[in-house]
Amino acid sequence: TCALPIFVTVSSTGNIAYSNDGSSWTTVSVTGSWIAVTWSEDLQIFFAFATDRYAYSADGNTWTSISFSPSVSKGNYPPFQCIWSRQFKQFILPVSGGIATVNASKTF
Repeated sequence: TCALPIFVTVSSTGNIAYSNDGSSWTTVSVTGSWIAVTWSEDLQIFFAFATDRYAYSADGNTWTSISFSPSVSKGNYPPFQCIWSRQFKQFILPVSGGIATVNASKTF
């Protein structure tokens, strides 16, 4: 459950958008070919995966983007779903040939 009254979505064209009502959207340009976005109730942030980076935001409008290597491949598994694992304190994204993870205790 998101504590903020907003929706957030991502686009492979480098945009992230947010909305207060699910009808009117504001687009934010964040470099990356975005795959998925999720909310972490524990960290109170939105978290998005791209093929070569991830980004996080507390409000859906201001994003911090961080590159990682190696890049991930979307493969043949759409749609992708990024999840927050409270138990492992990681963001997880299924990708072609495995999973991509970001360890929150080392990142935030």
